Amino acid sequence: MKIKQTVILLVAFVLPIGIFVFLKTLGKNEFDVAPLHQEGSVSVSTECGVSYQSPYFVPLNVLSDLRWSKEDSLNLYVFDNPLMDDKAVTNKLAGAYSDQELQLHKITTDSLGTVRSEDKDPIVKDAVSIEQLQECFFLLEHKKNAVLVDTRQRIRGYYDLSSREELDRLAVEIKIILKKY
Repeated sequence: MKIKQTVILLVAFVLPIGIFVFLKTLGKNEFDVAPLHQEGSVSVSTECGVSYQSPYFVPLNVLSDLRWSKEDSLNLYVFDNPLMDDKAVTNKLAGAYSDQELQLHKITTDSLGTVRSEDKDPIVKDAVSIEQLQECFFLLEHKKNAVLVDTRQRIRGYYDLSSREELDRLAVEIKIILKKY
């Protein structure tokens, strides 16, 4: 009886330690943030009047108007949202990454509906509303106010930066993407 208890107790301790050592030495705990809209059909509003092909890339003419640069690893386009805490976003992201790793662009509209950046210059040359920019070019999901674009013009994620959890998810995903580059 005592031998049986000793064997069971020994297995109860050795098995978890053995599994831990096995996973620690041979396992990898890595995640991947895959680009969006790379396979299958891309669903958009019928108001856009454009058919999209997979894989989807944000058009270069739109990105160049939005001060996108191929030299920057990631560009985050934040669309104006009154519920969003601009200082929290800036503090969380701007201090953690260099300008070559992450460029933060805030997109707003003026009283005439002209799409503008944070420095108040009109940034979209074509007559496009901010809603068209969000829905037709960035394919932005409803209730989201930010989109992350990489150097290959691919959308890497959508975020609602008025939520602290979404801001934390964005920070983690940026770190994962930059590690993969």
